[in-house]
Amino acid sequence: MKYQNVCLKYCVPKHAFQIVMLAAPPTSRLLTVLFRVHVHWLNGPLLALLFPVLNTRLLPLEQEVYWVQHGLMLAVPCYLKRLGGVFSTEPLADLSWALLSLALQYLYHFLILQALALATEVNLNSMLCPAVSDPFYGPHYRLWALAHQFVLVLMAGKLYTAVAAWMLRVTRLRICCSTDHKHTS
Repeated sequence: MKYQNVCLKYCVPKHAFQIVMLAAPPTSRLLTVLFRVHVHWLNGPLLALLFPVLNTRLLPLEQEVYWVQHGLMLAVPCYLKRLGGVFSTEPLADLSWALLSLALQYLYHFLILQALALATEVNLNSMLCPAVSDPFYGPHYRLWALAHQFVLVLMAGKLYTAVAAWMLRVTRLRICCSTDHKHTS
């Protein structure tokens, strides 16, 4: 039963977003929407790294994969931001994308995950009971989650954007993004 809920964990949609953003031709406005929402959801991987739930990861290298996946979830948007173009973020003072991301996160958790968790009796993304590493363990953990997610979604995307821009500027990372493949014979 444990492995049946893997597709519904909150990080899986983020992985799917990243795969689409990395694989799709960077010409669609939809990629800008995915990127901006994704940046505001990066508080999830950060929380997963700070408060890991590893007690259910028993297979060989499963815990190592957990750390690599969550680390990459934080690294890939920085790479995409460096590419520029459709992978742009809104101005730091604009909260519209953060609020949209928060609304989508709440809808996903409370309409989809909670309904499926209740129907299957599987604790999808800690919707039925708190995780063992949850710092707000107790009868009101979901109220605390609503409050801290409100703050974190609003802050994390803006902070990530500012830190990524600073890192890219300081390190002067150069990424070749030319799509012209001229072959000379």
